[in-house]
Amino acid sequence: QYVVSGDREKFKRIIEENGVIQGFETQVYCKDKSKIWISINARVIKDSTGKSIYYEGTIENITDRKRAEEALFESEEKYRSIVEESHFGVYIIQDGFFRFINNKFCEIHGYKYEEIVDKMQPKDFLLPEYLPAVEESMRKRFMGDMKSAELDYKIKRKDGEIRSIKAIGSIVLYKGKPAIIGTILDVSKE
Repeated sequence: QYVVSGDREKFKRIIEENGVIQGFETQVYCKDKSKIWISINARVIKDSTGKSIYYEGTIENITDRKRAEEALFESEEKYRSIVEESHFGVYIIQDGFFRFINNKFCEIHGYKYEEIVDKMQPKDFLLPEYLPAVEESMRKRFMGDMKSAELDYKIKRKDGEIRSIKAIGSIVLYKGKPAIIGTILDVSKE
């Protein structure tokens, strides 16, 4: 018995329209009334007049996979909230551009998320005298000469204010490509 009653009609509609169904995922009740997730691959068997007489195929129990997906989603949500609530600015740099930043990073630099992500690079904030050291540190990390780095430098905020920053970054794979992930802390004396 289907947990969501409309899934039976949905299954029948798809298989009758296409003659086949692949990877149809639904939740069903077991005899003991527990619920499991299944994936159905099936085809329609018709008689000589073209009338459907039955369906044949396979049903796979995918409950463990669904639980793993749910756990991953929950852990991503927890991770995201931890990053967003952090007192540190968090960033990911890939191909020279910021690909991810958190709220604190925006607050420190005085820009909005949309103004920075995929549009700005570290050099857009750095005071010129700090640029060679930061670029060299990034180059060494991408070349594999060093795993992580800790740097002190100064940035110019959007409003023109100068801030002292302590940054820690290391190399990671992000979406299958090398990237630098790190944190920054505003250490300016207020």
